[in-house]
Amino acid sequence: MRTVIVPPGIGDSLWVLMKLINSKEQFKFILPNTSPQRGKQVFDLLPQIAWSCEYQDFVTYKKVEQASIHRTAQLFRNIKREEFCLSANGWLEEGNRIEGFLPDLETSYRLTYYTTVADSLAAEDILYKGLDDKDRFPLFGIYASAYSNARHWDGWKAEDWARYCKIISKAFPHMVFVIIGAEYDTDHSAQIMELLDESQVPYISTIGQKLSVVIEILNRLVYFTGFPSGLSILNETMGNDGTMFYPRVKKQVANIMGTWADPKRLASNAFKECLFPDPQEMAEWVLQEYGLMRRTSDGMDERQAAEMGGESKLVMEAWANLNNTFTTAPMNLDPAADKPSLPEIKEPQKPAAQQTPSNSQPKRKRR
Repeated sequence: MRTVIVPPGIGDSLWVLMKLINSKEQFKFILPNTSPQRGKQVFDLLPQIAWSCEYQDFVTYKKVEQASIHRTAQLFRNIKREEFCLSANGWLEEGNRIEGFLPDLETSYRLTYYTTVADSLAAEDILYKGLDDKDRFPLFGIYASAYSNARHWDGWKAEDWARYCKIISKAFPHMVFVIIGAEYDTDHSAQIMELLDESQVPYISTIGQKLSVVIEILNRLVYFTGFPSGLSILNETMGNDGTMFYPRVKKQVANIMGTWADPKRLASNAFKECLFPDPQEMAEWVLQEYGLMRRTSDGMDERQAAEMGGESKLVMEAWANLNNTFTTAPMNLDPAADKPSLPEIKEPQKPAAQQTPSNSQPKRKRR
């Protein structure tokens, strides 16, 4: 069995795996033993290609990139070595489409991750613990990364993320935001959650969950918006709609836009890539051009109506009313406005115990 040495990040590895998955081989994978250690989790969930995966000292991102075998053996069938380095980063950073990387291998834009029933149950418990099926709500995911990363790449500050969520929440009173990230992302996420609390925007914190549970969480979202990271790339390889931002200050990284995702999903706006935009402009794009209201209500017909039980009709009708209002007269999307230009949404009367989640759920913040 051959050994492949790949870069350390989740996204770095996924671009390689989108090609190698079609080689009909299993491999032993080696990653640089650098901090934070995050890449191995992906290989553990892809047993169809990864026989094993381990970290190794004295291997660095730079060494892997410089020694990537595609620079000398441009076709996979020409790679005869039992151990080799492979990285698609440099190829994509030059603006090349991923199909041209090891072009004799097909490109799989979708990957199947082998999570467990326990992972699925854990996601359900985090998102919906204590709620009846009829009380379930649509979920909108965000990943803001750590404060140091956001500052280094001149990304959105906590205030920007909070403003973005507030605008979406104003248009979708039923929407609950899901804050996703690793333990080392806590600082930035904590700032965002504090601002959401101040604005009474409902959210659930899933910070620190293992990747297999995060995958199950991502599969339950109606939309995802993320910092340029492996998590945003992972979400797209699952076929879940979302947006991935790129830094304006890192031209080399920004060159990757439009190089690796399914062209059909890019053309349909199911997946969007852009430089960090103005939060309000991004929210308007999600609501208008992407059409979150239409897509979400359509999706509920197939995926969520049964789960939402008796309340699903009410929510769908409310969203239909919002959509009609939006298409006939633009909504006032400024969260600083005194009154939203939205129709009143009347919810059914419920016992108080059903209106408010249990106090034993400290991670869930709802209005």
